Amino acid sequence: MTLPIWQATITDEDGTVQASASVEVRRESDNGLASLFSDRTGSSPISNPMTTGADGFAQFFVTGGEYKITATSAAGTKTWRWVEIQDFGTAATNATTDFLQTANNLSDVTAACLLYTSDAADE
Repeated sequence: MTLPIWQATITDEDGTVQASASVEVRRESDNGLASLFSDRTGSSPISNPMTTGADGFAQFFVTGGEYKITATSAAGTKTWRWVEIQDFGTAATNATTDFLQTANNLSDVTAACLLYTSDAADE
């Protein structure tokens, strides 16, 4: 299993880094706390809410889905709603499928052009 990542530096409205900010992650589907991990394989769980370091940097791995992420610091609270974190496998499969469909459509157009050119040359 390879989990997708979310990462951000927590700042206030003026861009000042917020050290030791608390970051809580909830599933939009049921408002339950999400299971967070420090690694892509999901073998090292971390707390939720988690606390950023002195650099205000927050990073976690989580199962793909839609999340509400809330950061709280001395400067206040900021909430991101409906954050879509995509699973690597699903995103790659969808991109490959879209690419192949586009390639098939282009092949059809190319074949039609070649056929038209060949027919026109015969006249």
